[in-house]
Amino acid sequence: MKLRPVTEQDCTLLFDWANDTDVRSMSVKRAAIDWESHCRWFRQRLDDPGCWIFIGLDDAGEPFGQIRFDRRGPGVAETGISIDRRFRGRGFGSELIRRGVRMLFELSDVDTVHALIRKENPASRKAFRGAGFVHLMDERIDDGEYERLACRR
Repeated sequence: MKLRPVTEQDCTLLFDWANDTDVRSMSVKRAAIDWESHCRWFRQRLDDPGCWIFIGLDDAGEPFGQIRFDRRGPGVAETGISIDRRFRGRGFGSELIRRGVRMLFELSDVDTVHALIRKENPASRKAFRGAGFVHLMDERIDDGEYERLACRR
């Protein structure tokens, strides 16, 4: 597995992953994302120096998922991932998280990464815990119960 920075050519790939029904059902905002909104969001993320997005590639060079980090304050970023449904359940999530966090720590002054995960998403919770994240607190947001996990440099 390797990681590469996201490029403009990845806009459609991220759109497809973001609108996967399982991904939407575990997101804070569950509604489908329209193409125009996604393109605006994607352009803003590419232009934001406090945002880092990496694409995970398997050994054959096939994109299998993405990890994104958004700066939330001095030394703190929040992360989220999505894995292509063809690659789920094969251990790619934890490794993507481990490598992504390591890369973020090398490229930035971020020393703490948070993840906010729906309690009804055991696969994501397992992936983040497998990558070394630990429980910080439970949170309620709108209609959902979440666990906030963290990883420090």
